[in-house]
Amino acid sequence: MNGKTRQMLWGAASLLIMGILFYLSADPADASTAKSAFFTDRFYPLVSAVLTLDQCTFLIRKAAHVSIYALLGICVYQTCRLEARGERGNVWIAVGTCFLYACTDELHQLFSSGRSGQFDDVLLDSIGALLGILLLRCLQSVFRQHRKRRQAHD
Repeated sequence: MNGKTRQMLWGAASLLIMGILFYLSADPADASTAKSAFFTDRFYPLVSAVLTLDQCTFLIRKAAHVSIYALLGICVYQTCRLEARGERGNVWIAVGTCFLYACTDELHQLFSSGRSGQFDDVLLDSIGALLGILLLRCLQSVFRQHRKRRQAHD
């Protein structure tokens, strides 16, 4: 698969995640709460000795922000990475793109019944994007080093 095809696939994955986020942001508050409750009901019994139900719900909602934006960050970064720019530039372009999308996502929530847009969530989303990219870069580095060691032994 050539570089342009890979770039288009990563770009399509980025757009798909953005579409899912747009769809979820349109949920009214009660639907959003119900989705969170699905995960809280399964996770809370495991942590009930150390967390209240409200704390568990809060953590699950914030973990959802971090994880979906980590995935978006990885996809956007991979899309940028296939261009002839420096690695640091690609990281900041990807994080900046995710930041701007998080801003529009929170703005979109202002138009959903019972929802609010929060800049804290934009920051959390951006941190999630950066963490996803950094994790990917660490894994790529480990695999690169492993491949070099394996080739040196062959």
